[in-house]
Amino acid sequence: MSSFHKKIQEVLSFANHGTILDGCFASEAIDSSGEILDIKGADISSLDQDGIANSEHINPDHQTFKEVKTFLESSSKSDSQWGTVVGRVIFAKKIFSESDCESEREIKLWKKLELPFVYGAIELFDSEGHKNANELAAIVRHYHKRGLPVVTRYSIEGNTVLRDGNHLVKTICRRVAVTIKPCNKSSVSSLVSEQSEEITKKESELSSNEMEYDSFVNISPIELILEGLSDIKELNKALSLGSSSAMPDTLTQGSALQAQDMDVKKMAVLKNQIKAAVRDWNKSEDFKVFLKHRLPEIDDSFIEKFTEMIHDFKFKKSEDLFQILKSSIETIRQEMPQQLPELNDKKPPGTFKFQNKHVKPGEIQLTEGPFTGSKLKMVHEDDNHVYIVPFRSGASDEVKVNKINKKLEGKHFQTVSLPEKLDIPNFVHGEKHSSDINHDFDQKELIHGLDVDSPPHFKPWTSTEARSKPGQVYGWFKNAKQDNVFVKPSIKYPHDEHGEDKALTTAKREVVFYNLSKNFFGLNNVPKAALFEHPDTKEEHSVQEIIPEANHVKRNTNDLNSNILHIENDSGNLHKMAIMDSIMGNMDRNRTNYIVSPQNKVHLVDNALIFNYKDDFIPSYLTDYNKISKQTLHETALHPGAKQWMMNLDPFELKRQLDTYGIHQDVSSNAVKRLVSMQSDAIVGENKLDKILFSHKKFEGQQ
Repeated sequence: MSSFHKKIQEVLSFANHGTILDGCFASEAIDSSGEILDIKGADISSLDQDGIANSEHINPDHQTFKEVKTFLESSSKSDSQWGTVVGRVIFAKKIFSESDCESEREIKLWKKLELPFVYGAIELFDSEGHKNANELAAIVRHYHKRGLPVVTRYSIEGNTVLRDGNHLVKTICRRVAVTIKPCNKSSVSSLVSEQSEEITKKESELSSNEMEYDSFVNISPIELILEGLSDIKELNKALSLGSSSAMPDTLTQGSALQAQDMDVKKMAVLKNQIKAAVRDWNKSEDFKVFLKHRLPEIDDSFIEKFTEMIHDFKFKKSEDLFQILKSSIETIRQEMPQQLPELNDKKPPGTFKFQNKHVKPGEIQLTEGPFTGSKLKMVHEDDNHVYIVPFRSGASDEVKVNKINKKLEGKHFQTVSLPEKLDIPNFVHGEKHSSDINHDFDQKELIHGLDVDSPPHFKPWTSTEARSKPGQVYGWFKNAKQDNVFVKPSIKYPHDEHGEDKALTTAKREVVFYNLSKNFFGLNNVPKAALFEHPDTKEEHSVQEIIPEANHVKRNTNDLNSNILHIENDSGNLHKMAIMDSIMGNMDRNRTNYIVSPQNKVHLVDNALIFNYKDDFIPSYLTDYNKISKQTLHETALHPGAKQWMMNLDPFELKRQLDTYGIHQDVSSNAVKRLVSMQSDAIVGENKLDKILFSHKKFEGQQ
């Protein structure tokens, strides 16, 4: 979803646009006069087509305006009588639920208000030199740059057609007033973009003391850098053009434009803003500080890199300049945060969600009783009932319905049209539905774009499937990158030996094991895993990448895959994985829970039963290797590389990382004790793998 409504994006594409404001024009909140505006009954067609914005309710057809006009004419003031018309309405739309929102800013406002409202945007006339529009824009900029709520808000003007007490049932909205005395306090405004500026001064006027470059170069450093930036195709990686973690009403100009919205015209606007800042720099303060003040929406890291690039141009020859430019831009591009692709999950207007499916409702008409002739929306029917939506329900998420016995059809009601189930995706978003334990971007990318309402591409049978509940997601799905991933529901085991208060869901255990294997143990034998909350049920699910062309080892044949066990053993990886499995209490490493791939690697899968500490368990990849190599575990010496690796593991760091995932102290202490026991045995000379794996028994006094 884009940060902005498409009509705002169209205006931003003009190089000389005026200051753009958006926000809540009106809502169903009670205003200071005790009145409530019915948004459904408000006619905003005129407002949306040719609406204007005025200052403090003063219009050409308003008595106050006529008085002002008379005063201006009698006092020979030069101010135009049109000075109170400060802008035009770009668009206006009604929002009744989150499904009506088309941009991040709209969603932000909806979550703030949570009641029907009119959302819209205006463009001020300040880029054309309109005096009053300039003054209004200056007020807005003042509050925005200081991070304060903008005091100028909105009030809709028009006519009341039908009133019911304090309830304005039907109205016609004609104009928007920008005012510091709004009747409706929920009519908030915010800055989208300041007016664009054309550069009239040449960059050669910059002080040669502050930005000096070789006289051989006939183009200024600032111009050369900006021209180089124009050539970057993925400009969003060079600039911070809106982070998905930023709140929509804090994004302006470049920050509000996602990668897919960038084009040459918008790049020209950004270039002009930077050049204007250089032009206006007074040379007395640090250029970096000044640039950040002028362009608060640009990411700090870009400002840092940009000023470094300027500095690098000092006293450089022309052939060096382009090399510096190329390498510096590439550095910026690589260091900027990556962004998740947009998801096309907009719901058609008027649809409902029923039993996890979006429905285009049918209709029944009442034929008996006080509401005879009334029509109701029908979302489902079965052999015994029709399911209808109550009168005042709004279309959006899972809807509560009333049931009517089908035996009453033909007498109390008649069916006008039947409902239609729609195949609309219900996407998992890599940011919104991600768990805090997904530390890396690639984990969020793994879950991003999963359609939890679609059937899986493949659904293998396992014990997990047998324990899953209706509505849980299970099987192979494709994410936004079209990669196959394995989704598993979360299960709590009532027989967990640590007790219910200490137990972790299986989904969380899967991801904790992956994170620790990578960030603490330093092994890459565990497929990437991530955790998400179901968009509707909020239940935890784990997602694991699927390793292409991976298979199980057939130890009773001359299976080529068995050679991979030899390779991993010779490198010491088999012993490292066994030590990690033991420390993490993974007593479920049977023959189905590890696979091998053509990349000559063993992959540890199905890690849902970590922290299930039991004695004398040997991972199947060790027993399989011993059978293939025809040696016993008792004869196996600990691999020297695995021993050195184990001795370098820090027990205190292990405890710290376990604590960050909220692992209960009794559970994390077991892991730390096992690591310390192994290291202690190795220090005193123990060199047999099985003795190392069971060192904890000695120190627990069980042997």
